[in-house]
Amino acid sequence: MINPNLLKLAKRQMNNFLPTERPKILKPYKDLENVLVFSENKEIFVLDRDFSVEKVASRDNLVQALCSHNGKLYDGGNYNKIFETLSGDEVASRDNLVQALCSHNGKLYDGGDYKKIFETLSGDEVASRKDWVESLCSHNGKLYDGGDYKKIFETLSGDEVASRDDCVEALCSHNGKLYDGGFYNKIFETLSGDEVASRKDWVKALCSHPRNDFVKKGILK
Repeated sequence: MINPNLLKLAKRQMNNFLPTERPKILKPYKDLENVLVFSENKEIFVLDRDFSVEKVASRDNLVQALCSHNGKLYDGGNYNKIFETLSGDEVASRDNLVQALCSHNGKLYDGGDYKKIFETLSGDEVASRKDWVESLCSHNGKLYDGGDYKKIFETLSGDEVASRDDCVEALCSHNGKLYDGGFYNKIFETLSGDEVASRKDWVKALCSHPRNDFVKKGILK
């Protein structure tokens, strides 16, 4: 019998092999306080305001999570460690893959396939789960987690706030509400349980972004 965790891992990696389109040529931003940082396989890059791309770090395995915390950038992934990205200093080591990093109330937290959530820099374990932790989110002063245990918890209190039919892959704080998506092919307003969207395939990521940016690009009216 095939190990179900191997099937989950295979499904998780599928998007790494999807073809990509040639990017459109965009006008540079005149002023940009923050820059976009992204990972591609084992490498970490920064996208500057003129859309130039510079590599800032590389790891020996897949990078799964990035987080800006107290003025420093951190990364974690399939190398079972968390690094202060720009200095290259290792700040934590885990027993398995690091899937999520989150800055919450002045502290950095991590979760992953080790089925636990840690305060990263102190090494204190703050929660334990029955399966992989896939997502962490700071929302209205509380930390939330979701994962392959098909539930969403208020992390530090341990209170279960939602249950889903399959793995929870993404959490996002948006306009004062918490949202979740995952292998159940839907997006929910987490705390009310209201379904806000249904998709044909699983939802891997959620992000809140200014609507006006899509209006300027002609995507929304």
